[in-house]
Amino acid sequence: MPSSFSIPRTIDLLRGKANEPFELGRTSGELMEVIPTLVMMHLGHAITYRNNSQKTSINTEEFAAAIDAKLEEMRTMDAVVEPFPNALSCTDRKARKRVRRYRGWYTQALVQCLEKCLAEQLRDVFEKFSNEENQQFNKGFDYGLNRLAYRLYPEANVALEAKGENWSQWLKSRTDDLARVAMKQGHAIFEDW
Repeated sequence: MPSSFSIPRTIDLLRGKANEPFELGRTSGELMEVIPTLVMMHLGHAITYRNNSQKTSINTEEFAAAIDAKLEEMRTMDAVVEPFPNALSCTDRKARKRVRRYRGWYTQALVQCLEKCLAEQLRDVFEKFSNEENQQFNKGFDYGLNRLAYRLYPEANVALEAKGENWSQWLKSRTDDLARVAMKQGHAIFEDW
């Protein structure tokens, strides 16, 4: 996918959280978490639709605009310029399947764009993290994305180690392994906040 996805102000806001790995991870996870909503809203409207800023811990106006621009580009390439019918009220099975297919494709592509952007633009920050800071970033990312926090997280930073794999899946597989070990040892698995 061409690298037309640019969010410099958002990256600057994230870079400002470099001394707080948990908060940096949480905010990154929140950005990932809003992508499906932005995609669904965009698909329900004409190709020129502009999403509103989403509620996260940072201003997402630029982020939503970048998502809209990328969606407009992808929809133009796929000749999907008209709004899709509302998936809940649509009775045509084939139309619902088409909506799900495009929603899945676009969501996955945009998540990959964001992951690549964060890994490239914040690499210098991630490389300075200690093992404990990596664990805090991973915990924050998981919490921001899923509103769930395990007690143990891998010491490797998901942004540096996932390398093309979906961050959420990479982190889940490593965290599940740690949780199994903790459970066998009789320790709690989840944070009780």
